[in-house]
Amino acid sequence: GTQFSYEEVDLFHGRKKINRDIAAENLRLFYEIIERTSIKYGLIFGTLLGAIRENNFIEHDEDTDIYVLFEDKIKFLELLPDFKVNGLETVRYENNLLSLMRKNEYIDIYFFEERNYIVKKIRTLDEKYNIKASFLNDPIKYSFLGMNILIPNNPEKVLKTLYGENWLIPIPDNFSK
Repeated sequence: GTQFSYEEVDLFHGRKKINRDIAAENLRLFYEIIERTSIKYGLIFGTLLGAIRENNFIEHDEDTDIYVLFEDKIKFLELLPDFKVNGLETVRYENNLLSLMRKNEYIDIYFFEERNYIVKKIRTLDEKYNIKASFLNDPIKYSFLGMNILIPNNPEKVLKTLYGENWLIPIPDNFSK
């Protein structure tokens, strides 16, 4: 397997508010590297919500959220040296979450596993978040901050799954994941 070492940074809820400019720079660096691969990924959680609802990062969010298909995890880990050369340092790696940081802004990468149920396939993140598999398996291009970045197809359904029927209504200071 891929071996790598990193300096752990304690990332906790409420640590700071997002710096939209640096977050956009980091996302662009991430995008330029991952787009050269066949890795299936997309915006998820608060970043997807911000992209769809506000065409920006949510003001009171803390970080950038990306999903990667679990079966691409090894391929993704092999990119860590490329990310590092571009200033995106690995600062956390636990279970199905890896965090890359540059200039005190970080990107959380979540590895979603596929599960087969009798009638449907889902993608799950540690059994906590369950999303219809096809939404994440077949991402679509979406114009966000000058990038043609991938997002789940049917993003509204994904957001409804994650945040409920009222996902369009902003909730101030409810730090989204």
